[in-house]
Amino acid sequence: MNINYQTSKDYEKLYELIKTQKIIAILKSKSRLKEICWSNYPNKNDIAFYSRGIIFIHVIIFGHETEDELKKEFIKQCEEAELEYLPPIEV
Repeated sequence: MNINYQTSKDYEKLYELIKTQKIIAILKSKSRLKEICWSNYPNKNDIAFYSRGIIFIHVIIFGHETEDELKKEFIKQCEEAELEYLPPIEV
């Protein structure tokens, strides 16, 4: 994307970051429009990125999947959505 912010596609790091804080991201929706969204991690089995009441990325464990499978599916959906996030400033 051509924006004036330092963004990241390090989805491994993103997977860890969303466990402790909300993350702002930019992605392409299915209609190929750029959307600004944020993360939601209500519990260890449910990850989502949403905006305006629309969920763009949603990964959930129903009981038989492992956390590793959740992480792989999360990364796959981030890649498909061309998600770029704004890394938080480390203090």
